[in-house]
Formats: sequence, C-alpha cells, structure tokens
Amino acid sequence: MFQRFAAAGWSVSPIVAARRVAVGLALSIGVASTGCSRAKPDLPPKAARPVTVMELRRIVPESSFNVSGSVTSWKTEQIGFEVSGRVMWVLEPGKNIDGRTVDADGTVIREGTPLAAIDPAQYEVAVDSAQASLEAAELDSQVISTRIRDSIPADIRSAQADLILAKSDFERIDQLKRSNAASQSEYEDAQNRLSTEQARLDSLEASKSQAEVERKAADARVKAAKQTLRNAQRDLEHTVLYASYPGQISEVQVVPGSVVTAGSPVLTLQMINPIKVAIEVSAEQSRDLERRRQLTVSFMMPDGSRAERNAMVYNVSPSADPSTRTFSVSLLIMNEQYRPPVSRIPGGESYALTEDIWPLKLNKIIGAPENILVVEENSIEHDDQGDYVWVATNGKFGERLKEVTLVEKHYVSVLDARIPFLGNWVFRPVLFLSNTKDGGVKVDHDSLITGKLEFPDDDRTNWDGRSVVVDGGPHWMLRPGDLVTASLDDGEPEEGFYVPVEAIYEASDRTYVFVVDGDQVKKTEVIAEMPANLNSGSVFQIRPIGDQAFAEGTKIVLKGVHFLMDGEHINVITSELPSDEIPVKSMEEPQDETADSSSPGNEPDNTSVEAAQ
Repeated sequence: MFQRFAAAGWSVSPIVAARRVAVGLALSIGVASTGCSRAKPDLPPKAARPVTVMELRRIVPESSFNVSGSVTSWKTEQIGFEVSGRVMWVLEPGKNIDGRTVDADGTVIREGTPLAAIDPAQYEVAVDSAQASLEAAELDSQVISTRIRDSIPADIRSAQADLILAKSDFERIDQLKRSNAASQSEYEDAQNRLSTEQARLDSLEASKSQAEVERKAADARVKAAKQTLRNAQRDLEHTVLYASYPGQISEVQVVPGSVVTAGSPVLTLQMINPIKVAIEVSAEQSRDLERRRQLTVSFMMPDGSRAERNAMVYNVSPSADPSTRTFSVSLLIMNEQYRPPVSRIPGGESYALTEDIWPLKLNKIIGAPENILVVEENSIEHDDQGDYVWVATNGKFGERLKEVTLVEKHYVSVLDARIPFLGNWVFRPVLFLSNTKDGGVKVDHDSLITGKLEFPDDDRTNWDGRSVVVDGGPHWMLRPGDLVTASLDDGEPEEGFYVPVEAIYEASDRTYVFVVDGDQVKKTEVIAEMPANLNSGSVFQIRPIGDQAFAEGTKIVLKGVHFLMDGEHINVITSELPSDEIPVKSMEEPQDETADSSSPGNEPDNTSVEAAQ
C-alpha cells in the first residue's frame, strides 16, 4: 500500500497513510453493514384478477351451417279463357282450388274447381247450329245412300228389261221388213226405241257412279259437320275456366261484366303444395347437395312454435351468380294447411266459427233499392218456425269487432228476388218479422249479420248458441315471401361440454381451461375439438385429459384467461351460462339466476361486462 502511494509521487508518511487506509476500510465496512441491516418495505397484497365465468352443462349446440331461404311458389301462371266473351263471375284471390285431372286417354278423372265463367249464350247457339248442320248432312247422306241402294238399281233393272223388249221388237220388225211385211217407218221406230232404251240404261249406270261420288261428298260433309259440332261443344266447355293443377289464386285481373279476348289473363294461379324454397350456397356446398338431395328446413309456425320439415333438393343452378359467386338451390317442401284452434280463447270449445260477417248496409254496393234489407243467401237458416238469421248484439257497422261476437236469432221473411254480386255471392231481400227481440238489439241498416256458421266438431249441440268467432279458415303453413332456415350440415353435433373460443388458453400447442376452485383458479389441460358441422371459431367441445371428468355445473373462466396463472386469486364479477353464448338445439334455454344487486361483485350484467372489458 505504501509503495503505491510512493510510486504515485505522493509524499505521505506511512502513519498518515495507514490512518487514511484504516478510515477508508472503516467507512467501507460501515456502509456494508448498513446495507445488510436495511428492513424490507411493507407492500399491499396483489389484487384478485376480475374475470367472468360460465357453468359447464352438457348440451347439443345448434348447427351454425345454416342459411336463410325465401319461400316462393313452385309454379305460377296466368290463366285465361280459350274463347272470348263477357265474364259472368270469377273467384276471389286467396281461394284454394283443385285442378282438373285428365288421364292419358282424355277422360276426366277429377272435375276440379271452376275458376271463372263467361256468358255461354252465343256458344250454346253455335252448338245448336252445328247440331242442325250435322243432322242435315246426315240426311243428305242417307238420301244418296238410299238412291244407290234402292232407286238406281231398280231403274237399271227396268231399263234392262225395256232394252230386251226393244231388241226383241227390232229383230221381229227387221225380219218382217226383209219379207216386205213391215214398212220402213215401223222399222225405224223399232230401231229408235232400241237406241233409246240402250241410252237410258247407259245413263242409269252412269248415274249410279255419280251417286257413289255424291255419297262420298255427303259423308265428307257429315264429318265436317261433326267436327264443327265438336268445336262448338269444345268452345262451350271452355266458357268455364279450370286449372291443370291444385293451387291458390294469388291475383285476379278482371271483374265480372268485363269482356275478355281469347288468351288474355283472367287470374294468376300459384302452386302452393309443394312449395319452393330458394337458398344461396357456396360451390362446395352445392356439390354436396347434389349428392345428398335433401335438407332440414325450420321455420316459425303461425302460433309462434318452431317446426322442422325435410326438403328435397329440386334443382341446383349449373352456374354461379357472377356478383356473389354463389349457386342458387331450389328446395321443395310438402306444404300443409294450418288453422289456429279456437280453444286458445277462454271458452272457445263451445264457440261457432264464421268466415263472413255482413252489414245490412249493402244496398248501394250491390245495386239494390235503399228501402229494402238484403242478406247473403248462406246466412239464412231454417227451423220449424221459419227462416232466420243471426244478428250481432255487441257490434255495429263502423265499430271494431270484438274477439267474440255475440249473436241472437231473428226471424225473417225471404222474398223471391236473388241479387248476384260479383258472381260469388247472392243476396236475398228480407223482411224482419220484428226489429227487436224481447227487448234485445234493434235491427237496422247498421246491424251485422253472420255468415254461414261452422259448429264445434260439426255438431250444433256443442255450440253455446250465442258466441261466434270470425275466422278466415285454414291457412297454408308456408306462404310465398316467408323466410325459413335451411341446415346444410349432414349430422348433429354430439352431446358434450361446449365453450366459446375465448374460454380456452393455448400455450406450446397445448390447450387449457381455468377451473374455478373457490377464489382461485386451477389450470387444467383439456382436448379442445371443433365439430365439423359448426362454423370455425364458434364453439369448441372440451374433454379433460386423463380419467378425470368435468362435473355438471363446473365453473370455468370465460373472459380473462390470457392474463391468469395457475393458482391465481380471482374476483368473479359476472356469471354467464352456455345458453347465453351458445345456441342450443331442441333444448329449453336455462335461465340465469337473479343476482343480488346489494352483494359486492354482483352488479348488473351491463356494468359487469364493461368492467370485464
């Protein structure tokens, strides 16, 4: 040490240097001892990490390989008459009709529903005229046939006999003339008579050939008359319009009284059963559908319930839409008619139904005098005391109808007149025998009359005698314009524990979930599989590794797994169930337990989600 000071050129005594070294060592030791004896600061404990959790439940998730489809009619056509004329009547839109069925030989198997009719008068006259022409042609043919068969052969036989006689006379006169026993004039007369008889025979034979030709011409006229009659009868038949298939009238283009030409559209008919569903799919899905040929289609029923039906693949478009690069697929579903039960109304089991309710104030509409009252023909019923109608007691014209219309019986005198309206209804003038009934409702022009009644189970005795529900009748389960959901998967996922992707923690190609154990979490390795018939990234099925299985109701961390460590303390700020995250197939969704807003950590969901985020 002293040598170092000396080498540095310092002039320091050894004592001083030693003292200085001692002081330095003392300071170094003091500093070192002071650092080793320093106390640790008191730090607050680490706060529990806020997370959201979910309970594991065995479910079958709803397939997400679904596409929306639009319902359209399979066949639609505008139907018109093959003949022209004035329209007498035509059915109203919304009517369900049956088509006329004809076999391969042209025989009508099922008559079908008449759709419309035109005035047949001129076509009936044409049929009568054609019938008369046919009868005249057949008579001409019969006359000619009779001549050929009877008259001409008799004339020929007579001419042949006369010719033989003329020849005999001529030969006799010729011999007498040679012996100068007959004069020249007698000879010439015999010769002329022979020539005349020969000519008459030749003429009759020629007339026979001519009659054969005339008979052929008469037969041709008969055939032409028969064809004219068939055409006239066919035109007469076509004054009533029929459809070639069952369906529903969607639109009417004419009104009774208008004149239509042959081929002009009268109404639009749509085939409603089966009904078509149009969907758009990818190229891969379209190839798969060409092999499968059927899909499951789900839709909402009129009563709010969900229904499923199998649909057949009718057509896959051979080319994709240039704008969307998707292929159009047409599906066919057997449609059904649905009618909501009246039992949905309290006491509805004893209520009658009617599709119509008419005001008496219809005179101007149907063209009847204002001083009479008219009712629709089907509204009139009859019993031992006479004709009667059902008059509403809790409703008037211009007022909103009640859900249940209360009615009472009023007897009427029906007059002879029948007033048609638009070809679909017939109204009858009536006289009410009393405009009140035992102090009941007063009948006037504002009164409402029910149409034809339909009784519970078609038994009048099941009706309570006063309650009527206005009902539009059966409706089709699927209608053009409805939306459905078509499932493109080829099988249902198996039952198991399914979690969203955010509940899975992945590290080093291994997957984990954090199981809640009190106020801590346990990092548990699992096998996470995504079903092939669910969209990528939607939900995963988890299975624990080893023999240990998850118990029903086990809670795992849903949000916040990427910040957790095994054994870390957590603060559960909300509880989310699988049904809130995962659509469940054919299972009732479980209800969340109501959180106590006064308890710490149990805030409402919207606050909790914001806190989690």
